[in-house]
Amino acid sequence: LRLHQTGDLEGAPRAYGKVLESGGCHFQDLSFLGYVRLQQGRPDEAEPLIGRATEVNPRSPDAFYNRGCVLQELKRDEDALSCFDRALALKADYNEARFNRGATLLKLLRFREALADFEAALVATPRDAESWHNRGDALAGLHRPGEAILSYGRALELAPASTKTLT
Repeated sequence: LRLHQTGDLEGAPRAYGKVLESGGCHFQDLSFLGYVRLQQGRPDEAEPLIGRATEVNPRSPDAFYNRGCVLQELKRDEDALSCFDRALALKADYNEARFNRGATLLKLLRFREALADFEAALVATPRDAESWHNRGDALAGLHRPGEAILSYGRALELAPASTKTLT
């Protein structure tokens, strides 16, 4: 963990691997090794590790959130949605999971549900430009252009230098 915390993305996986090779099914080592693999841009290796971590500790909202993020990278949106749902069931105020759930719903063209997630996320973080932008995308998908424009405008007020393209 110390290697990981200092940004050593080469040494940390070796250390986590040694612990796992010792024969135990250690939740933290599985979870953290999976997270390192995600940080290294290797989601295909991260997914089974974090998946095993969720089996070892099915009460960890962070493990389900991280698995959802990995599944997003792998373009397995329905599976990612299930993981974000599980994270939120375990921790109702998990705003990052709420935001990523909304983003996944946008990809699935489920605009009404996505809008509800972004509006809930904005209650907790009203100055988050990306949530305002994604709220605009959901509103546009629902054919509510006036509200979408207002939401995009708020996003631009909060982050005028943002490079995200308005849709």
